[in-house]
Amino acid sequence: MKIEKNASLIGELKERSNDASQEFPYVIDKVSLDGDYVKVIINDKDTETVFILSALEYFDLGYRISQRITQEDYEKLRRLHAYSYAYRRCINKIAGHDQSVQEIREFLEKSASVDEDDQNKIVENLIRQGLLDDERLVTTQFEYDQLKLHGRRKIAYDLKKRGIDPVMVDEYADKVDFDEEVERGLQKAESLLKSMIMRSYREVQQRLRSKLAEPMKMKK
Repeated sequence: MKIEKNASLIGELKERSNDASQEFPYVIDKVSLDGDYVKVIINDKDTETVFILSALEYFDLGYRISQRITQEDYEKLRRLHAYSYAYRRCINKIAGHDQSVQEIREFLEKSASVDEDDQNKIVENLIRQGLLDDERLVTTQFEYDQLKLHGRRKIAYDLKKRGIDPVMVDEYADKVDFDEEVERGLQKAESLLKSMIMRSYREVQQRLRSKLAEPMKMKK
């Protein structure tokens, strides 16, 4: 009789264990810290999944190694991983070349596996941290392109193409000193003439068209 009770108890424990495995199908296998991020390895018996997310976000979740988690918990980790990955890609893109707010939005729409809400959060965080700033971009681009002897109309045109507010661009362009712009134009013409010495008339004509005619077509 005692043996039968023990067998019944063992069977009940196994059944509860199976129920728990179905309700909590995933196990947090390993966790490692790497700077501001945490690498989390999730095991579901057959496969391992690696998630990388912000250390602050992970610690807020309160998960522990060997803890069993639900499908809902798994999806939460998956979303945080996608957000973290998209955010880091934006950081790398900005590090390579200054980006406008619109350029980062388009980048996220085309290449990131995050929904619209998370895209907006990423952009807001980048703006809050000073990594995205259209006003600063207008200032630095004008200063840089003026050193390359570009006219204000061309600079303004290029900035508007990058999705920056036209009013902001025009207000800054109006501050550009006309006499300085004329002086830069003369420097550019002198530089072109020096580079064209000993060239044929046709070569000179083609070079002038490519260097000077195109900016004249730009609309303010």
